[in-house]
Amino acid sequence: MVNQIALTCGNDSTAPGHIHWNMKALLRNPNGVADLLRDEAYRDFALVPASAWLGHEKMETPLLFQDGRRARWQSKTAEPRWWLVQTRRGKVWSARLLPGNQRSMEVDAAADTITVRGVNREGALSEVTSMEWR
Repeated sequence: MVNQIALTCGNDSTAPGHIHWNMKALLRNPNGVADLLRDEAYRDFALVPASAWLGHEKMETPLLFQDGRRARWQSKTAEPRWWLVQTRRGKVWSARLLPGNQRSMEVDAAADTITVRGVNREGALSEVTSMEWR
């Protein structure tokens, strides 16, 4: 099952995604399949696709500042539901989803780039703002 999911999630895949039809099988965890999915296929979080049909407020590109080892950001207009904060160390990206009322976080000293996007309640993303981290 993990390999099948990897195929649908691969860069060359034309499949829009996948679903698990029978939740009972995952809850029973036969042969540790739910554990494998958690540890392999779903180890990174994913945002729910935007619900464009609900309409959405236009999210402005956030402002981003460096304050020592802390990144600080703010919205020019409305507070988003979430902040998607991504950091890069060399070629490896990591992401955190933070509450909309959080405006800063400590950044790993090894990070070289940080990006921030607002996520509204419909799941729409703002434009990205990024900076080289020193």
